[in-house]
Amino acid sequence: MGDYQRNKLEISLGIIKLSLSKRKEAKGPILAAEVLIDPLLLAKKRKITSFESFPAFPPAIKDLALVVDENEPADSVRSAIESIAQDVAKGKFEVDPVTIFDLFSGKGLEEGSKSVACTMRFRAADRTLSEKELNHAFESVVERVIEETTYRLRK
Repeated sequence: MGDYQRNKLEISLGIIKLSLSKRKEAKGPILAAEVLIDPLLLAKKRKITSFESFPAFPPAIKDLALVVDENEPADSVRSAIESIAQDVAKGKFEVDPVTIFDLFSGKGLEEGSKSVACTMRFRAADRTLSEKELNHAFESVVERVIEETTYRLRK
């Protein structure tokens, strides 16, 4: 047997010595097991898992590429876009977490800047978003990004 440690579960399994099992007139090998469970392990609260069904309607996807200062963390840009997109969509539809799909610096951008490209996914629980709704939301996000941040649209 190995050493038993706190907050652990240990299981040992083996075959009883054949000479002992023959004395008991057993017709084959006898397996034995020992289970050691720390009571603290049993007292721990278990997380209740829940299931949320997959959305019935597909997301509407828009990409946005911005030119930012090269010292600006890409996740700060992503977070700002996500916050603005959620505010624009509030009460109308949902916004999935915004993701970064491209980082670029170099030729074609002014020195000291970089490009951060993000994907926004808008979705409604009860319908597929119309092109008009999507375009309006996207244009609102772009306007607010330009007004409220130092980021510029990448051309």
